[in-house]
Amino acid sequence: MGRAELGQPKIGQAKIGQPKIGPPKRAMRLSWSDPRFRAIVWQLVILGGIGLIASYLIYNTNRNLASRHIATGFGFLDRTAGIPIGEALIYYNPAESSYGRALVIGVLMMSEFIAPKSTIGVAQVAFDSGMAASWAVLSVALGFPLFGWLLAKKLYNTGEYTISAAIAKQYGRSTQLTVSVIMIYALLLVNVAFYVSGAAALSSAFHISLTVSAVIIAAVSSFYCAIGGQKSAAYVSLLHTTLKCLGIAVVLCVALSMTGGISPMMEKLPHYYFTWDGKIGIWVRGEGQGALAASWGVDNAVDYVRKMNARHPVLLQSTFPLAQQVAAGEILVGFGLNHSAQIPIRRGAPIKVVVADPAPISTLYSFVPAKAKNPSGGALLARWLATPEGAKAYEDATDRGNPFIPSTKTYALLHGHPISQFTAEQAPQEAAVVQRINKMIESRETQ
Repeated sequence: MGRAELGQPKIGQAKIGQPKIGPPKRAMRLSWSDPRFRAIVWQLVILGGIGLIASYLIYNTNRNLASRHIATGFGFLDRTAGIPIGEALIYYNPAESSYGRALVIGVLMMSEFIAPKSTIGVAQVAFDSGMAASWAVLSVALGFPLFGWLLAKKLYNTGEYTISAAIAKQYGRSTQLTVSVIMIYALLLVNVAFYVSGAAALSSAFHISLTVSAVIIAAVSSFYCAIGGQKSAAYVSLLHTTLKCLGIAVVLCVALSMTGGISPMMEKLPHYYFTWDGKIGIWVRGEGQGALAASWGVDNAVDYVRKMNARHPVLLQSTFPLAQQVAAGEILVGFGLNHSAQIPIRRGAPIKVVVADPAPISTLYSFVPAKAKNPSGGALLARWLATPEGAKAYEDATDRGNPFIPSTKTYALLHGHPISQFTAEQAPQEAAVVQRINKMIESRETQ
């Protein structure tokens, strides 16, 4: 009793060769209670929102470009770049290399900013900038605990091993495909960074071409990931981390024994190696520092210059190369003039102008010689430059703006900030202060 006869299937089992018949698949209902309908609606809403944002950005960008008479397109890629690049994995000369080559170098140098920066990239940046390079490691060190605290447990509880699979389980196949496209693009950037950084190290160590080195790195990485899957990648990462920590400890011990300790090493290395903001640069002419004396007083301005000299800044003969070196990453912070930074900023350089508090202003005055051939014309030109139209035209041509005329970009930049400047009547006093500060900068006076 309870046993099935020979050759007859038990209840609930299907005969061999007969498909198991399940419940019929329900058609999607145009109702908010249907999860498939909700998923499609939310995806359409999100895609529509992204489309609206993209349309606004494109419209706003085109309008701003048109108002500034800036041409669009990709023709500029063939033009001479003329911008310095601090590091390059392929040949680059600002005087002859194109923007297209500069763009390729930028893609190759992504290894400076993605995961491998914790090894190869930080080592190079630390050699150039000292302790300021530690910000890259600290940001990554902060990101991983946040991921583990906020997302890792949720991903583990889904029972899936990838983010896209977890999303598919929760939101459906179509959402998974959308997320997968985004993640493929992001992982492509990460993999390029891994391969290029590893290839650069391999090429330098064994003196082989960068292309061959990249192929070797890609083949080895693909082999152990394909053979062992994610566990293989995880185990290799653990082994790599262990060896890295041991290597750092060995190198640190050897370095300290060779230098005789930390203090002798600090005495021989540049001062900016041991600061959090790295190398700074200033103009050899102290007009900006001198203008601060109008608000702070001469003694406080002089003390400020002495403290700046104690940082051992890089001195440059002009503020234009100062802005270029900041753009190239050779100098992290520059104390210069606003108009000098505008050309590299328009070319896409990663420079941010920060207004000092108070904002020092070095004023340019217009004078008409008493024995000029056409003094009325000179006076008319001087008056026109003080009008909104004249000030805007002069700023468009030279990037030097009038901070007291609302139509200028300089006014918008300084609006709400206190200004420090000498009046025309105080010009002799200003000249004396600037001359003193110039000598302090050239002699690097600190006492």
